[in-house]
Amino acid sequence: MLDILLTVGLAVFVPAYELWSSLRRKPAAKAPPRRLRTYLGAIVRAALLMSALAAIWIPADRSWNELGLALPLAGKVGLGLAAILLISAALYLAFAKPSKGATPPEVAGMMPSSRKELAGFLGMILVIGPSWEILFRGYLLWSLTPWLGTWPAVAVASLAYGAAHGYRNRGQFIGSLVAALAFTTGYALTGSLWWLILVHTGLPILAVAGMARHRAAAAVASQPA
Repeated sequence: MLDILLTVGLAVFVPAYELWSSLRRKPAAKAPPRRLRTYLGAIVRAALLMSALAAIWIPADRSWNELGLALPLAGKVGLGLAAILLISAALYLAFAKPSKGATPPEVAGMMPSSRKELAGFLGMILVIGPSWEILFRGYLLWSLTPWLGTWPAVAVASLAYGAAHGYRNRGQFIGSLVAALAFTTGYALTGSLWWLILVHTGLPILAVAGMARHRAAAAVASQPA
């Protein structure tokens, strides 16, 4: 019964809440972004969901390996792909020339702009990166596959994961769904979450580093000669 409640919560209620919350949010031009509050809210929601999972999983004496967390690190192909992806992203951010308007306003509005916000952002990424992978990929596939089969379970989990990123515009929403499907398929094929956790935590950190570099370059360029 508890597994059913958590599964329905992850597959239906969490995505519905995130969509509703993002659609009702006022545009940044009308209301300044409250980043720290947003970061803290994401941390609290992830911690509550992980606590619910632990409260179900541990008393049942289930192995965490069933959620794609086998040790030593499984999914060596996936880990290799993750390393290539992160190295490529780091090289691009290191050498790409700053471009005005390259970062969508809705993305830039979520990025930290002070040391306090940076600490909150990094805390959020380090919590939700592993948590969302375990919940929306590891647990949902574990729960749905016996009922639906592997690929229908992948489709449902991907839809839930993509929708749980909220709706900022059509491009972002479609991109979230496509990325969710690609990575959930990757998990189904490798059986390991470690490489996905690496990607999920590494890319946002690299994005912040890239934005900081671009801001520094813009500040230097704006100074009088």
